[in-house]
Amino acid sequence: MSQLQLATTTSTVSVRERELEVGRVVLQAAMTGHPFLVRRAGELVTGLENGPARRPLRWTLEQAADGSSATPRVITGLLGYGAVLERHGEHGEAEHVYRAVLELRPRDASVALHVARAARKAGRREEALALYRHAGQCAGGDTHMQLLVATGEALVSDDPDQRLTAVIVSARRAGKRDAEAVAREERARVRLSARRGGAALRDLLAAAVRFRDAHDRVRVLHRAAELLTARGDLPAAREALLTALDVVPDAHRGHTLQRIRTVARAQGDELELRRSRGRGASPVVTLAPSPARRPAAASAVRHVRRLRDVVTPPGRTSS
Repeated sequence: MSQLQLATTTSTVSVRERELEVGRVVLQAAMTGHPFLVRRAGELVTGLENGPARRPLRWTLEQAADGSSATPRVITGLLGYGAVLERHGEHGEAEHVYRAVLELRPRDASVALHVARAARKAGRREEALALYRHAGQCAGGDTHMQLLVATGEALVSDDPDQRLTAVIVSARRAGKRDAEAVAREERARVRLSARRGGAALRDLLAAAVRFRDAHDRVRVLHRAAELLTARGDLPAAREALLTALDVVPDAHRGHTLQRIRTVARAQGDELELRRSRGRGASPVVTLAPSPARRPAAASAVRHVRRLRDVVTPPGRTSS
């Protein structure tokens, strides 16, 4: 059965499978720029339910409508679709998309990094290492990119914690704060897997300070809040989420407000529940922390409050 036939057979495939098949048709259309494929792919995308994959797929087709395949806008759309696949754990599919983009931009270090990351997450260590080396060759003298490559190589090494520590030191000496933040975020994951929660938390808070992009800061603050909640340190988790609320773009406040309500409910904080309702929080909440979790012996709330003073824009404090 062809990709086009399978993509139109709604009764025998799940919604996720349909999205993947439509994505493959879009990728083929974007790579070839063939007018018929572009039109047909557009029809298939229109038939998809609303979801995170639909927007980058539609964007990609709009940019490929003139028959071009290697334009920066088409590539941006494909990379955006690959990122959606990664967020949903479809690392093999994401790698397929990234490899197609790498065919269009074989000497682009950033694209090579995308492919390497997807291969690493898919569990293909040797392929990932070869791709990281290729990215390093393409990066030339770009210090920031070389540090990102070193971070990826550290993650497929035998001692990722030690290698990431070396990357962090190099990034700090070079004054590359974002690269240091990336390495710290990855080291936090490594340390969490080794049950070193305190060390992981310190890395996440340090990454939140060093990231310049608001979305990056919000991501690591949410991860810090998850860790603090798991440790039973609800006051510090609340501070981390309030810090995220201070820096998150207005269009993306809903999820943070929802999680603040969840923590407030677990704390029995009726005042915070009323306050967050006034901020427009969603009535849908995530699962509350387990009541069986033992409270943290020493709260990290003071450390998070100091972080909040550093990263919160003037006049933006949410409480």
